[in-house]
Amino acid sequence: MRLDVVADEAKDLTVSPGQLEALRKTVMLTNEMFGFVPFRHYDFLVSATDRLPNDGGNEHRESSEISLPADYFLSPEKYTSMAASLFPHEYIHAWNGISHRPAGMVTPDFNTPMQDTMLWVYEGLTELLGLQIARESGLISDRDYRGLLAIDAAEQSFRPGRRWKSLADSDNDPIYLAGRHTTWRDWERREDYYTEGPLLWLGVNAQIRRLTDGNKTLKDFARAFFAAGPEPLAVEPYTFSNLTATLNTVAPFSWRSYLLARLNAHDGAYLQDDVKNAGYSLIFDATETNVLAQEEQADGVIDLSYSIGARVYQNGVLQSVSWDGPAFNAGMVPGMKISAVDGKAFSLDTLRQRIQAALPSHIRLTVLNEAGEVEELDIDYSAGLRFPDLSSLN
Repeated sequence: MRLDVVADEAKDLTVSPGQLEALRKTVMLTNEMFGFVPFRHYDFLVSATDRLPNDGGNEHRESSEISLPADYFLSPEKYTSMAASLFPHEYIHAWNGISHRPAGMVTPDFNTPMQDTMLWVYEGLTELLGLQIARESGLISDRDYRGLLAIDAAEQSFRPGRRWKSLADSDNDPIYLAGRHTTWRDWERREDYYTEGPLLWLGVNAQIRRLTDGNKTLKDFARAFFAAGPEPLAVEPYTFSNLTATLNTVAPFSWRSYLLARLNAHDGAYLQDDVKNAGYSLIFDATETNVLAQEEQADGVIDLSYSIGARVYQNGVLQSVSWDGPAFNAGMVPGMKISAVDGKAFSLDTLRQRIQAALPSHIRLTVLNEAGEVEELDIDYSAGLRFPDLSSLN
């Protein structure tokens, strides 16, 4: 097991003893969860540079590629989300995705198209297990674990595209959406198996614990489902029937109907049930959680998705607009640029303060549309700032 890091400057190669210990513990806990390793050796191939896109990670047979900002190891407090989602996530893919894979994605040669199926297992289960391992290893705190799940829960609780597209349907997204820009992601539901998938499995974990009086968890299922293959480096295809059969060996239950109801749902009722059964309540505060603040800083935006319904860059350009939200209903679209807030020159602080004031009147925004024309738009909103968080019910 090796950590291979390349960087533009020697100082960016400095990995602290605490960081190394958390990564070692991540590997140890993952190996213990599955009970075997499906590779001969493993390398984390890490770049710490701002010259390459910091676009996450990719899993391979006996390694993973992880792209990080140059100062990731020097300033880990800025990158909680990356710590949680990259190292454990890509490592768990050695089991879920590489040695074991949805049957539709196992093809005999490169000329046979893959049929993307069960990505809510391939990515969704991997994401939740990765978050749990990251919390246990010390890569992230329990507070940040809840903050990350809160972002997913809020996003999926306000998904208007659910009306026409189920979670099961999002399996098809890589086939026709790869490389395409998505303007209205909350309506198009692009690759929602990454964010709704973990919440589905959060509910499965709660159900297993309930059925076994707390004696078994999702990790017992993972060990059983991703059992060692018949030979080293083999690929074991799995199906929905395999999955429900294994769940029944861990905790007998009507798992088929339980999962199908969630996979084919067109409302968020099951999602809310699963979050509650896991011991949490989705709430909204006037202040961002640590992980949301980090994401905002990394993207150079303020995330007002759950107040006026938009994400706004520092220069006033709208990165995104929530479908059927207050900004949307006022006529705002991505790409517009805000120049004034109630007649005052735009800044993120000015906009934030105006929303926080929660005045019982329209918020008037002066914007420059994509045609270069100035418009005055009134947003009907007075509920103040709202940022997602998870509150423990215990």
